[in-house]
Amino acid sequence: MSEHEQESRELEQNMERALAVAIAHSSSLIQSWAQLAAKRAARRSQHGHDHAAMPSGDIAEHIAHSAYAVQQRARGDLAVGRHDAHFWRQASPEELLDKIRTDYRIDPTRLGHREHDRAWAERAKGDEVLGLLAVAGRYADESAVAAGVRDNLADLIADYGLDPDELMHMTPEQAADRYVQSRAEYWAPDQPPTMTSDGRDATDREGAQVAALLSSAQAADERAIDADHDSITHLELADTLDVSTPDAAGYTTAEPTRAERVAQASTTPAGQAAARAARDHPTNPRAAAATGARSQPRARTAATMGSDRERGRGM
Repeated sequence: MSEHEQESRELEQNMERALAVAIAHSSSLIQSWAQLAAKRAARRSQHGHDHAAMPSGDIAEHIAHSAYAVQQRARGDLAVGRHDAHFWRQASPEELLDKIRTDYRIDPTRLGHREHDRAWAERAKGDEVLGLLAVAGRYADESAVAAGVRDNLADLIADYGLDPDELMHMTPEQAADRYVQSRAEYWAPDQPPTMTSDGRDATDREGAQVAALLSSAQAADERAIDADHDSITHLELADTLDVSTPDAAGYTTAEPTRAERVAQASTTPAGQAAARAARDHPTNPRAAAATGARSQPRARTAATMGSDRERGRGM
């Protein structure tokens, strides 16, 4: 492998490094198993036994050699551009696992599991997903773990209506943008509502605001009725005391209308809706939600009153 090729395979993302560690670790296990199988095959050959279920010594040695080559390749990718390159080349497979778990809080042994890979890719950045897919594709023919990751990501990308091979031929930026856009379009119909800090979604919050404003308007009406009653009482009292005007006694009956009070309370769409309800239903604002536009009471205009008189219905 040339220096240029090696540099182009530097692993930058956390999940890419975790996958390289998983490949190195699994290759180490395969190498150990193949070496043990080769030794057992050699002993059987010495004793004249032959078990077809077990690989022959030559096959086992070939498997061990291939697994070792894959492990060294993955370690080389891990060491590129690192100040601690010696560690990534020489540490035991278990030490590599512990390093990834400690530094990145990722368990490399879970890579290749369908649920894990898809759950991660559904939330990760586009460039991270495409980077992991590229690394998995490079090792897929030599590592079962890499092949599993590649297949899991490719299936998810296909679910989003994209062609994984086509994405791999785009620039990283273009591929990442396409992936993120298609993922957003795929999940848009089922996207949960945006939640507020109090645990309610935006629609519920607006509805609650309207209800609160209407309740406030209803209470204000009741207070206005009480105030009118008190005003009449005070006016009668003022007459008996020879006070010429209500203002002279410190009383006034002029108050803002319900619609004005509600409109002043909030300028949001919810507040405006409440204001309209208060204006159109002065005695019961909640009737705005229960009464259709066609069935709402209408004021009799001069034109309709004139028509009634012409028909003999009025004065």
